[in-house]
This record gives sequence, structure tokens and C-alpha cells, in this order.
Amino acid sequence: MNFRMFLCFVLIVNWFVFYVYGVEAEKTPGSGVANQLKLAVDLCDGSRIVGLPSVDNIGLKTEFADINLPIKLIDRIEFIEGGKNQRVILKNGDKLMGSVQSKGLELQALWGKCFIEIGHISGITVFKEFRKEFKDLQLHLSFERDEGGRVIDSSKFKNHGIVEGGRWISDGKCGGAFEFDGIDDYVRIRTNEGLRFGSNSFTICAWVRWKTQKQQKYQTIVGTNWGAQYLVELRITQDDKIEFLVLTRWPDASCVTFEQSSIESDRWHHVAGVRDAEKRRVMVYVDGKKVAEGEDHSGEVDTTVDWSVGTMIGSNNEPDHNVDRHFFHGAIDEVMIFRRALDATEVYELYELQK
Repeated sequence: MNFRMFLCFVLIVNWFVFYVYGVEAEKTPGSGVANQLKLAVDLCDGSRIVGLPSVDNIGLKTEFADINLPIKLIDRIEFIEGGKNQRVILKNGDKLMGSVQSKGLELQALWGKCFIEIGHISGITVFKEFRKEFKDLQLHLSFERDEGGRVIDSSKFKNHGIVEGGRWISDGKCGGAFEFDGIDDYVRIRTNEGLRFGSNSFTICAWVRWKTQKQQKYQTIVGTNWGAQYLVELRITQDDKIEFLVLTRWPDASCVTFEQSSIESDRWHHVAGVRDAEKRRVMVYVDGKKVAEGEDHSGEVDTTVDWSVGTMIGSNNEPDHNVDRHFFHGAIDEVMIFRRALDATEVYELYELQK
């Protein structure tokens, strides 16, 4: 058996295992979740079209074989060498070089069907559109599109965010995402009754890909502004640990930390902070698993101040206020806030739906 035949055999076995694993994952008992694969197609003129593909597979001609790749195994397709060749990155990390064997793609977009010739495409991203309605969802920033100076809340409450720095990127975890420079970028969400939790339960979760910041003690993923010694903050420490803080008047604070030091920065991770007021517990989840838990010592949380993504803002946002702003360096996607404590099954479902 020569090297090319051996390589082809290994890849086929690998794809078979990956395919079976993917099918089984979609049949998780009790999930009851309907979701669809969508393509975000970037065009050479800077346009972007999002829609449902008319096919389930994409043909790729490589040096060693012609492969019919299931779209659900693909993370993204990069068009290189002026679009003459493509680099396909699979969800398990495999990379394939070749040329897509199609004249174009047919998509069912929001405004109707369209056919995009392959020569007009500069990149393709595959993502899931999840359709499960989670009860008590108060905020959902999907960062699906570049909206200029604001970010859209797709929950029914329309708590749209104000961009105070940062930039939209197309290669997020699920479609687009927002990237922050760790210096002065953040997104502000004006508070309202639905985002004021008092002494009640709530859940914060997001996908994050961060850069380690040794010179900064914390990087805020999502949190409230600092006001009257009250604070809620889901954050990353300078040694890449995930931490969830619920602080009323000091020292009435509840803080749990995922102590495992092997979690990798600069890769996408799903993180969640849960406050269960009924059980008096606070919890941290990473990639669908509960990794830290502690007692909830805190009481009423003053959330009459604004929320923010990518920083913890000082009181009244005064620039001379003596507070470490905890700016985030990296990308954030799929920010969600719930007005209740999600249980372990629901957090895992969210992770599975969006991964």
C-alpha cells in the first residue's frame, strides 16, 4: 500500500467515525430540539448572503481522491489563490486542500432563492440555527450581522446594545461575532425591568475566544456596571480561569472559579454562570459541563445600572473613576441572559446546539 492509498484509508475511517458520532449527537435523547444548518457565504465584492443550502453535501476534488463531504461536518471553506482552490476546515480540526466540484451554490435566503456562482465566493461558514424556545430568555446577542453602531437583541424584549468600540467579524462561533481589543472596546446594554434580577435566579452564557492578558487581573465577558458596591460579572482571570461573581454589599459576595489551568485560550469555549436563588447555589459551566459550584452568600443585586459585554464599566462610566475596567481581548459570540437558573441539561443543550 503506497502512502497516498494509506492516507486516503485513514481519512475515510476518520470521516466515518466522525459522521457516526455526529449523527448520534443529533439524536440526544430528550433534547427535542429542531435545528438547521445554514451557510454564511461571503462574496468577493464584500457582500454576504445567509441561507439554507439546497444540498446536504459538497464535492471536493483533492490530489488523492474525490470526496463527497457532508455539510454538517464542515466548519468553514476558505477560498485561496484567487479562488482557484479551497481549504476546507472540518469541525474535528481536519483540513483538506482541493477544489469544490460545483458551478455554484443555491441558497434559500430570507428574501427568496438565489444561485451564487462559485467564482463570486470568497468564503463559506457553516453554522446551526437553533429553534428551541428557551423560557425566560431576556437577552440574546447573536452578532449575526454588522449593524454599525448597535448590536441586535433577537429576544422578544429587544434590548439592543450600543457599540462603544470593537468590530464585527464574520468568522464567529455561530456566524458573526464581535471582537474586542482589550484596551477600550465594549458593548453597552441599557438596563430595564427585565434585566433587574434583585435576589432572584438568573443565567449568563456566551461563546468566547480570548487572548491571555497577564498584565490584567480580569477580562469581563458579560457583567453589570459597577454601582454602589453591587456587581455581576462572568469573567476570565489572568491565568485563564473562568470565574462567576455575584456581589452585593461587600463582603456579601458569591464567587466560584473553574480552577483547571489547562483550558486553552484563543479557542472557542462556551461558558455559563448560573445563580440558583432557590437552592442558594452559584455555578460555572464550561463547554456544557458543570465545573465549579459554591454557596450563594449574596442577596439583592442592584442591577438598575447598565449591563455590558467586554468590560465592567466604572460608576456612571466616569473616566476618572478608580475602577479596573476589566477589558476583554478576543471575540465574543451568542451572549444570552435568562431570568432563571438553567439546569445542567439545558446548559448542555445550548452548548450542543451552538457548537
